[in-house]
Amino acid sequence: MAPGRIRNKVWRVLSRLSKPLRARLNDDTESYAAIGYPTDVVMRPASLMAEHRFARVAGKRRTITVIYNYYKKESTLFKSLDSLEHQSWQLCKPEDIEIILIDDGTLGEDLVDRLPEKVLYLWQRKVGYGICRAKNTGARLANGDYLVFLDPDIMVGSSFFDAMIEKFRLFGDRLVQCGYIWDYHFQGCPDPRSEFGVWELPDRPTRRFYQVAGGNMAMSRALYMETPGFDEDLIYGGVEDLLFGYHLSKVRGTAVLFNSSMESWHIPHPPGGAHADPQKSWEVVRKKWPEFFQQYITLGLR
Repeated sequence: MAPGRIRNKVWRVLSRLSKPLRARLNDDTESYAAIGYPTDVVMRPASLMAEHRFARVAGKRRTITVIYNYYKKESTLFKSLDSLEHQSWQLCKPEDIEIILIDDGTLGEDLVDRLPEKVLYLWQRKVGYGICRAKNTGARLANGDYLVFLDPDIMVGSSFFDAMIEKFRLFGDRLVQCGYIWDYHFQGCPDPRSEFGVWELPDRPTRRFYQVAGGNMAMSRALYMETPGFDEDLIYGGVEDLLFGYHLSKVRGTAVLFNSSMESWHIPHPPGGAHADPQKSWEVVRKKWPEFFQQYITLGLR
């Protein structure tokens, strides 16, 4: 068969195969435009995506994987990393800890050259507020039995890992743990969730899923894999932790434990440039997760 005829036949086959995909992508683009998503980038709902098939990081199995979602926080990151080194090390050892940092598109920094060699660094192209994609990527790469989602402007206390492991041993792995965060808004500021009463009876399993905060949060990797993960459609930020708490509440036999010994401190820093727009995020939630929207916004459940 002549080369020209072969080329034309291949093109016709490819055109037939790609037509349904093009139609779906066009439909998605129109639906995203209706709720304010950028239409110059084709995006599909995270619920329709197959799970990212990342290979595990080469190396032995670990007890804990710390996952940083990072964007322009160089001024605080190294203080946070340093706090991970200064642990009491009673229930785990330094070699049991894996650290993964997912950079949500930072440009103009030499961070990758300055990081300790043991930190696994990945850079992702920035599309909106990519914190959910960063957390999901880190979780799926992790070798740890437990995942710690930690913001790069959070410094943990010396008993952080031991306190976390102690509660998992006591209550099992069907729970997510959240630690106390000092100085969140200003120096001396108590944890913002204090006004909702979560620290009045800490250190026991509860159903307070709408008080989950991802800046200092731990759970088993097995439990994370039972959830849909953090919703990658929330490219405007500001709601992702609350929605993740809702998804956790739908998983059988789960609970939230507010661990008063998993103390941490927010490190003051200049604006990072990643400004959330919760109003747009709530509009996405209203369309995609109406039950959660009704419970949290309409009924005011906390």
